[in-house]
Amino acid sequence: MFKKICILLFIFIILCQCGERDNENRTNFTQRENNAVYYYKNREFAKGKEFYEYNYMYSLTEKEANAIGDYYKLSYNEYGKLKSSEYFINNKLQSRILYFFAPDNKLTRIEEHNDKDLIYSAKFVYEGDRLKEVTHFDKMLQVIGKRVNIIKNNRVIKQENYKYDKKIMDKYFEYDANNNLLKEKVFIGLNPGNVRYYNEGKIIKEEILNNKTINYYYDSKNRLIKETHYKLNKLIYSVDFKLNKFGDIICAEFYNKDVKPHGIWLFMDDKGNINLEKKYVNGKLDWVRKKYFSDRGKLIKEEIFSEKDELIHYFTLSYDKLGNLLKWEKFNPGKKLVESRVYNYKDEKPVSRDHFKDGILLNRETYENGVWTNEKNPLDPNREANTVTDR
Repeated sequence: MFKKICILLFIFIILCQCGERDNENRTNFTQRENNAVYYYKNREFAKGKEFYEYNYMYSLTEKEANAIGDYYKLSYNEYGKLKSSEYFINNKLQSRILYFFAPDNKLTRIEEHNDKDLIYSAKFVYEGDRLKEVTHFDKMLQVIGKRVNIIKNNRVIKQENYKYDKKIMDKYFEYDANNNLLKEKVFIGLNPGNVRYYNEGKIIKEEILNNKTINYYYDSKNRLIKETHYKLNKLIYSVDFKLNKFGDIICAEFYNKDVKPHGIWLFMDDKGNINLEKKYVNGKLDWVRKKYFSDRGKLIKEEIFSEKDELIHYFTLSYDKLGNLLKWEKFNPGKKLVESRVYNYKDEKPVSRDHFKDGILLNRETYENGVWTNEKNPLDPNREANTVTDR
């Protein structure tokens, strides 16, 4: 749940950035058609440890959203400004962020609620047309943080960030003669942090600590199509993005320092599901994973093939009517069940799962605060339970 709330918070951060535009989110949520309502689901790219995560919001119709049950609903006011962000699980509201504007359409307050109570809020203060200060409050309306923009010649030249009353970070901004943002520098105390370079409103280069550099490339419609990652000025890897006619990413291709296919290539269907993965090692295909999804977007089957297109094993997943995972099963090519996990729920929340191998109970794990903990292992109490990603 915390992760879902963080994603919603990420949406409103778009409105809080002191620069002229947001450069991390690749979908524009801040200005849409008047009185419009949009539906999205979040999709994540899972890759090897050497790659960082990519998160994208994938658009849905209302019918698709209701069928899937897990989605975000964004509503806009009569001026095309975002007025609410709502997150649903099994079509039940989990959290809501409300946006409040002054008569001149400046954002003045944000409130985040769970299904019952206020849990977070923020207040915005301006100097002319520029955002001057953002103050963050907890559910008891106690100040938990603040961001102060230093404005000169109608430009934000510095941003001071505080956690409670302690400064934790400064950002410095540089512009060209036409007030276009060129550079953003971060300092943690006296220590320099990341540096970003911009051109025509787009981030084109990022210098990261540990001597890492990322270059960004766009097509004629300003859509990201390529990234190159360097360390000590030497290419580490690159990513090419393939887009459909709507601008959604349908393929992510990874290359190593020798520009050979390397890592897990990801392919998406027209609903944003990653339905095909291909792993390459130094230009050679290692394995292929095919995924199948239900109409609700739930993963129901995975097939793993060798580089010679031979089936190695496959998994099936089954769910209850609310979309909770009930059983995960692994089969060999001869369709023999070799491993399984059975999930148990109470009040629609997971409480335990039993791990079987060749029909023998290996262990039971209990679930608490988002973590599975080994409770019992009859065969070997010192053996760690294998982990499986919950869908």
